[in-house]
Amino acid sequence: MIYLLEKLTLSTTAIALTFSVLPMTSVQAAEITYSFSGVIDSGSLINESYTGSLSFDDANLMGSGEEALAVSEVTFNFLGSTFTQLDAAVTPTIDFSDGQFLGLSYTVINSNLSFSFIPGLFDSDGAYFAYDPNMGNAGFGSLSYGVVPEPLTILGSLAAMGFGMFFKRKLS
Repeated sequence: MIYLLEKLTLSTTAIALTFSVLPMTSVQAAEITYSFSGVIDSGSLINESYTGSLSFDDANLMGSGEEALAVSEVTFNFLGSTFTQLDAAVTPTIDFSDGQFLGLSYTVINSNLSFSFIPGLFDSDGAYFAYDPNMGNAGFGSLSYGVVPEPLTILGSLAAMGFGMFFKRKLS
């Protein structure tokens, strides 16, 4: 009987911890962060890679029609240089269509290199990177995005696994 009670306690604790750390749909806005990366596949900079991240607040996202939200932060690492939203020719945005993430709209124009991130038409799979090294032989590159999990979700998941291992050892 005690063994059954211990298993019931373990199960109840595990379920409670799981629901406490799962990302829930919320009516509150949140700062969302995406990482992105790609590789140049044409032009004079072929095979060069790039990485970066962007953040935005989804408070004004309505989820219908065409929407563009201003980014709160962009960091882009390319050819040994780091670019931010302060380098942009116009305010960078995150574009959506009916709530579907399309990608980053971001353009930098300078004397050595100009480039743009172009969002997809239907989803972020169609997004791409275009560049012009201001000496001819412009080109394009791939672009892929990934949501960066919130630190609290990661810590909660680790805590749930730790509690599970602790209770499993206690029962053995």
